[in-house]
Amino acid sequence: MSRRFSFVLPEMWWRIPLQNEQARTAGIDRLIDHHFAQRDDLAQVRHETRQELLAQAEKAAQFSGLMQGFFLAGTEEHSVAATMTCYDMSGMTSLPADLDWAKILQGYVDPAQKDLAVSAIEESYITEEQREAFQQEAETSPEDEDSTSKEYPDAFFEGLASLEADYADRPDVLKMLEDLRDQETPSPESDWEHVDIESMIAYRRDSVEEGTDHFGEEAKVPTLHVQYMQVVPDFGLVQTTFSTAYYAMRDDWVRMFDALISTYRNASTPSTSTSQENTDES
Repeated sequence: MSRRFSFVLPEMWWRIPLQNEQARTAGIDRLIDHHFAQRDDLAQVRHETRQELLAQAEKAAQFSGLMQGFFLAGTEEHSVAATMTCYDMSGMTSLPADLDWAKILQGYVDPAQKDLAVSAIEESYITEEQREAFQQEAETSPEDEDSTSKEYPDAFFEGLASLEADYADRPDVLKMLEDLRDQETPSPESDWEHVDIESMIAYRRDSVEEGTDHFGEEAKVPTLHVQYMQVVPDFGLVQTTFSTAYYAMRDDWVRMFDALISTYRNASTPSTSTSQENTDES
């Protein structure tokens, strides 16, 4: 069954859909035309920027990216003030309908709660025979008093191995399984902060890091990165990343980003906003 994801994006944001290659390329071309205003003196920069954006968009699409957004500021040169990429972390229609993505989210944002995510996967994927073998081996395996992590018996990993074979062409699914399996040592506390959004479970974390040199050394400036993980009701797990070089305005950006992700919903949920609504199908 098809799933559709909806959100509200203010008019000052430039939207690039990712899952449709033709629409993705057309959107980037329109952005480039707007950004450089057909200036002949910037033809080389224009070409390099277009190629870089196409490469980034294609990579994001391969990992279940739904949409990229660019917040343009300024008047003459239309400088990019912020970027946004939204990923569908549960957009595989073949996944079990009863998979509890709230538990998966807890495993991502708090390693100490990994057992919740593991149990959710086990309940949805592992067969009854594997579950019984899991319990028998757990009961007979000696405990390591010095161990700070939970060791899972072979039956559990056999279940994950069969999943990896089923989803060999889905790097997003494999990444989820590998992340959960590799989180062996719980951290004392999570760097994720709960975001108060009505009827939605969401977490946020941010950092200031050295910028990339995609667009030359002069563009390599400290950048604020804000990442969200959230469960969208009746849709699944969604990850969104924002970045901006205007890191000194962190609080203002976070308020804007919080407002954007609060509009995420299953497309069947009515929208009351007057801003432009964007819908992506997965």
